[in-house]
Amino acid sequence: MLENAEYSMISIIVQVAFFFWMAIIAGHLLNIIRKRNEKLIATGIKSKQLEIANKELEGLNRMKSEFVSVVSHEIRTPLTTMKEFIALLLDEIPGKINKEQQEFLSIINESINRLTRLINNMLDISRIESGMVELNRREININTLTNEVIKFLQPQADTKDILIKNSLFLDLPAIYGDWDKILQVLTNLIDNAIKFTPQSGRITIEGKMVNNQILLSVIDTGIGINSEDFDKVFEKFQRIESPTPLQAKGTGLGLSISSSIMEMHNGKIWVESELGKGSKFTISLPEYNEGVFFKDVLKKRFNQVMRNQSFLSLIIVTVENNFEDIEAERLLVGVEDVLKETIRETNDVVVRLEGKKAIGILSEIDKRGALIIKDRILNAVNVYKFLTNVGKPITVAIGLGLATYPDDVTTQEELVDKARKIRPASCLP
Repeated sequence: MLENAEYSMISIIVQVAFFFWMAIIAGHLLNIIRKRNEKLIATGIKSKQLEIANKELEGLNRMKSEFVSVVSHEIRTPLTTMKEFIALLLDEIPGKINKEQQEFLSIINESINRLTRLINNMLDISRIESGMVELNRREININTLTNEVIKFLQPQADTKDILIKNSLFLDLPAIYGDWDKILQVLTNLIDNAIKFTPQSGRITIEGKMVNNQILLSVIDTGIGINSEDFDKVFEKFQRIESPTPLQAKGTGLGLSISSSIMEMHNGKIWVESELGKGSKFTISLPEYNEGVFFKDVLKKRFNQVMRNQSFLSLIIVTVENNFEDIEAERLLVGVEDVLKETIRETNDVVVRLEGKKAIGILSEIDKRGALIIKDRILNAVNVYKFLTNVGKPITVAIGLGLATYPDDVTTQEELVDKARKIRPASCLP
């Protein structure tokens, strides 16, 4: 079985070598066409020729992305099988193995892990460049996410006696992003910090709020980076040479992927460093905003129902009592809690709208279903015991606006405009 594993390993290495060879050729061809484009622009050749050259470039880039995706999938399948069989051998399921065999199998297993990481990185690059990555943004507690990454990577840091410290303030606002993608970026930054930090070093995660942006920094006491290489570290396949003997294995893709993910979030990533004195990698992410979140969800849901020829209903709820702003806000929070408990479908969205004066409910149901939800809302509000700030019971009057696609409207804008026409709840059909 060991011989089969070794043979499979050699086969995978050959495939990966071929894969990289083709990627290099594709990159070389892309550079040739780019240079020709530059020459056409410089010499003022007619725009038609430039358009043809651009189409050739786009076609070649698309072929490259498709090639990377297909080959990566083909290689990942045998890698998964090999890893499963290596795990069986290490667990001695087929039979006992000696210490030397265990050592060889562990080396093979680690090589498979490295190849798997390489393939996953290539797939990520391919998907991002081809526009196939769709963000699933939501409200994220940055402390919770950071602690999860630290918990995952601390065992790796322990092998070098490196302390990872979360120094984020507990009251930092939530960020707005894709949990998995931001997790990937932060994992890459801390993983790199561990790799390039000597024994008994220290890694600190800090954060602060600047102009509705949360700045999250990973600071290490590692070998540092020459200022001339700051831009290079975010380029694909870049491995910065270090004057110190501390070198880490890798593909040179992690920071490039991280940079692309930050661009997709309308954020940034940058580095501050000095040779021999450590590095500080910082990412900026937008603060969570319910109005922006609602717009994103509405756009995504509307596009889905148009493709699937299904329904989408929007219900907007307001508190109509004539109170001071503080009291009205407190009652609106109470109404929001009631709505979240009343809505039964897990895919339904209940969120404050822009201005925080109203609550929107988005549900993929037809007009009849929306009216049923409206009745449930009225019943729930009527039986809930609302109190003023002095503890006095009060009846809350609510207004409702309702619109359904395609029963009432034909566009996303019309859906919002019609639902915003708030009427007393009792006047709704």
